Amino acid sequence: MSARLSAAGRHAAALVALGAPALAGCYTSQPLALAQVQPATEVTFTLTDAGRVALAPQVGPEVASVEGEVASVADTGIVLRMRRSVPLRGDATRWVGEPVVVRRDHVALARRRTFSQKRTVLAAGGVVAAIGAFVLTRSLAADGNPGSPTTRPGPGGETTRVPATP
Repeated sequence: MSARLSAAGRHAAALVALGAPALAGCYTSQPLALAQVQPATEVTFTLTDAGRVALAPQVGPEVASVEGEVASVADTGIVLRMRRSVPLRGDATRWVGEPVVVRRDHVALARRRTFSQKRTVLAAGGVVAAIGAFVLTRSLAADGNPGSPTTRPGPGGETTRVPATP
């Protein structure tokens, strides 16, 4: 029986692991004027062609956008603590907060990334519902075989093996 429960535990852990990215992704992205960019703001900057060429030595070739937290703002540029760079083609690259200066004239579009409580609640509800459905559709007391015996407490507290009815 403990092997069955550990298998069920593994399945539940897998469901939680699959649901975790959904919870981590509960953010919205709204357009942001460059004049409104403030330190500690999570942003995504879509780069101009000139910005792609100018930032290539720092962030790699053909980067379409850069994402991160604004460290500081100046008249000519914005220091971004990089979290991710997204190329025109291929997979995104994760960063761990390295500072990159992005000139204002190299930004085609700025977007602010904000936490969405509504989306998080909906996603969490979906994960809980999925786990609940998983648990309800499986017998956690027996090995899942309808003809296998199960244990029940007897009248004196002793354990009695009783065949399950098919």
